[in-house]
Amino acid sequence: CQAPGVYVVGCRPSDDRMASSRYRYCASVRHDKGLVELYGKCEFFVSASEYEGFGITALEAMAAGCVPIVINLGAQPEIVRHGKDGFCWDEPADLIKYSFEALEKSSSWQTKARSRANDFGLRDFIDKMKIMIK
Repeated sequence: CQAPGVYVVGCRPSDDRMASSRYRYCASVRHDKGLVELYGKCEFFVSASEYEGFGITALEAMAAGCVPIVINLGAQPEIVRHGKDGFCWDEPADLIKYSFEALEKSSSWQTKARSRANDFGLRDFIDKMKIMIK
């Protein structure tokens, strides 16, 4: 059984422990087909970005069925409800712990993540705006 691969998008980490054929590095990914294809290969999505204004990357991943494991900063905890449809982490040890939890029951977490992403869809936005206008 081959160990799962890890896709790293963005800058390549300088950590020598990540110098393995299990890691695949992508400096950038085309936002259209490339990103959807990449998300489709993944069971979960990890974000360690210290700043994410809205959290669109987490939402895109969730819509594709990736379980989000995001840093507990910025808008991330407003999008990812910890323990309900993904995980928010504060310390690297939490990141590892939640990664294993996501792998244990990935299909049920994936369903929850997709459902939560739908809460941010255009139809939901329009319905909320109609309520506010009344």
